[in-house]
Amino acid sequence: QIEGAKKRNQFLELELSKAVDQKDLREEIATFKKKLDIEAGRADRMAAERESLAKKTTELHTKLSEMGKRSNAMKDDKERLENQMVEMKARLEGQLSAVRTERDQFEAAINKLAGRRASKGSAVDAAEI
Repeated sequence: QIEGAKKRNQFLELELSKAVDQKDLREEIATFKKKLDIEAGRADRMAAERESLAKKTTELHTKLSEMGKRSNAMKDDKERLENQMVEMKARLEGQLSAVRTERDQFEAAINKLAGRRASKGSAVDAAEI
């Protein structure tokens, strides 16, 4: 009877040891699952952040491209305006030269008329004409 009790006692101790080991394993598994969930959450956040950064990068590339196009258009406008200014300056200089020539011709004609009147003994002063 004592031998039976010892065997039962050994059996119960073995079962108790197995139960404790199983409990420890369950706790380790639970801890590992928590860590795994934390890492999965971190990976999801990183993936979302990477996607957001990729979208922002694409938007920035688009904006830079648009800015480049606008810059090129502004350079073209500047060049066009500079060319128009050069043309306008040349045209105005030509007009000014024509006006000066015309003025010189009028002055010559006036001086010529003043010279004739003075030579005819006219009382009209050349400067008044």
